[in-house]
Amino acid sequence: MSLEAKIETLTAAIVDLTERLSAIESAPVESAKTEEETPAAPEQSITREEIQSMCLAIVRDDRNKKTAIKKTLSTFGATLVKDVPVDNLGDLKTALEAL
Repeated sequence: MSLEAKIETLTAAIVDLTERLSAIESAPVESAKTEEETPAAPEQSITREEIQSMCLAIVRDDRNKKTAIKKTLSTFGATLVKDVPVDNLGDLKTALEAL
């Protein structure tokens, strides 16, 4: 096989690969995850203000629960609501609702 023939073969292969890659890039991507593998999204995002309001309402109802709130915050490594990581706000809300 001559050098020119090899170059033509390689050029044709490159053109073919380019066309295939273009087709792949423009094709819609299908999600490989099933519904079971997808983590459940929270019903609504919980804000620090909501948590602070909950704490105030709990303390207004029963001042003795202030220490319980502080203890609950400490389980999340915090002394104030603003110190609780955003990922743990849902768990904190659940813990506060149990008080």
